[in-house]
Order: sequence, then C-alpha cells, then structure tokens
Amino acid sequence: MRIGEEKHQKDSWIYWMLGDLVYLSAENDQVKLDQIPQAQASLISFNPKTGEVLSYVGGSVFNDSQFEE
Repeated sequence: MRIGEEKHQKDSWIYWMLGDLVYLSAENDQVKLDQIPQAQASLISFNPKTGEVLSYVGGSVFNDSQFEE
C-alpha cells in the first residue's frame, strides 16, 4: 500500500491500532510503508594463538539488541 496511491483500500486503517509504530521510507518523491529487517548477523575475527580480537562487525540497531554494532 502506498500513501497517496489512487487504488488504496478505504478501510486500510484496520491494519493498525492506536500506539502502533509505522516505519516509512521516501523513494522517488513517494512515501511508502517499510519494515525493520528481521535478520541480523555478525562476524568476529580473532588471532587463534593469542585470542586477540582483530575485528568485529554486525548487528542492526544497538537499542534493539543491546549488542555492539
């Protein structure tokens, strides 16, 4: 469903309840509904001899998981 689309459902409000968060993204002068990605991943590289962490990356949003990104 796109906001401002001519063929939207008149009763589209039934999909949301008071207090729901709606994620929107802008694309080519239009606003569309979006969603938070459910998949998250991480990668840690370390020196097997010393255990020293060489690099780490991953996560999506710190506030969601409380893990370092």
